[in-house]
Parts: sequence; C-alpha cells; structure tokens
Amino acid sequence: MSYQMTFRDCGTDMCPNDYIIKEISGISLRSCATSCLIQFNCLGFCYSNAEQGCNLFNSFEVSVAASYHRMYCARGEIDGYTRRGRKAYRSFASLLPLSDAITACAQDGAVLAMPESAAENAWVLSLTSESTIWISGSDVAVEGTWVATDTGIALPYFRWDVPEPNGGRNENCIIMGSDGLWVDVPCADDRAFNFICEKTLS
Repeated sequence: MSYQMTFRDCGTDMCPNDYIIKEISGISLRSCATSCLIQFNCLGFCYSNAEQGCNLFNSFEVSVAASYHRMYCARGEIDGYTRRGRKAYRSFASLLPLSDAITACAQDGAVLAMPESAAENAWVLSLTSESTIWISGSDVAVEGTWVATDTGIALPYFRWDVPEPNGGRNENCIIMGSDGLWVDVPCADDRAFNFICEKTLS
C-alpha cells in the first residue's frame, strides 16, 4: 500500500511542533511516510521538500506555523480497517473456530492479529468489546516454540497470564482475555471465539 493511500494531505502548513516524536533529515517524502508507519504511536508527519526534513508527530494539536512544511495525516480507516502504526485492524464479532477465523482473515487479505508489543496488545484489546478473542500464535509444530498461526514467524512478544502456557501438547493455540492476558487453549474446531484481523501497511 503506497503512502498516498495511507496518508492524506491535511491541507495545512501548520505543524504540531510540541508533539514531535522524531525528527529526520535528508530523506524523501516516501521515506518519511515509511518512518511514520513503523512508529506505533505516529499519527502523521510534516515534510519539507526544500529541506528534505521530516517530523513525525503523535498529536493533531497544531502549535506552530511552518510555511515550508506540509502536514500529512495518517488515515484513520483504510478499507474498513483501523490504522495504528504500520498495521491496520478490524474486529469481527463472529464466533468461529480458529481455522475459520484464519480463513475469514485471509479472504479479507489479512491475517489473525499478532500483538508485537505491550502497546499493540493494549490497542488490539481496545478494538473489541468481546470477552475473549483468538490471536495469532501456535506451538503445534514444536512444543514451547510459539509462532504466528498464519505465517510461521516467531512471536516477538508474549503477554501470558499466570501460570500460562501450561497446556503442553493439548493446548497449542492462543486466546486473549478481557484483561489482555493470553491463555493457551486447544486449537480444535469445537471451540469458537471472536477475532481481529490485521493488515501490514508498506
């Protein structure tokens, strides 16, 4: 997905100077947009063509005029998905077995949500009012080695409840509870939960 689709011109030369989270110089507009995407708390950026200057910000409160900059706001929604950082998410209030939840995400061009940090875990939790949801994660291939259910990528972050994971070979998939904590459960089709899909933006 291109930066033109991910960001929109805010129509102003005013930039939120008090809310800059990172300043980068000597980069292109596209690189500036990419830098914002990989910052989970980046809501947009200001870019100067003349100076090739890039300021990433985490608030839309404008505090200073900068006529040589142009302000770009991250789109809040893209194709029904809510953007945060380099990902966009959509919550599905449909009770499905894990295999069907994975299929539903895939049919939407997405994968099952995989929180990669405490901030992202809290964000995913905030997207649903349901008490329990499937999230991406399985150790069915190698016991104790947790990887993304859809892609096989090693999970970079965990938020296990105590004393989880404790299911051994009988519990190889993950649900997130209403407290944001993870529990390992059987992957069998006789269990159905709601789920969140995610798309990675580029």
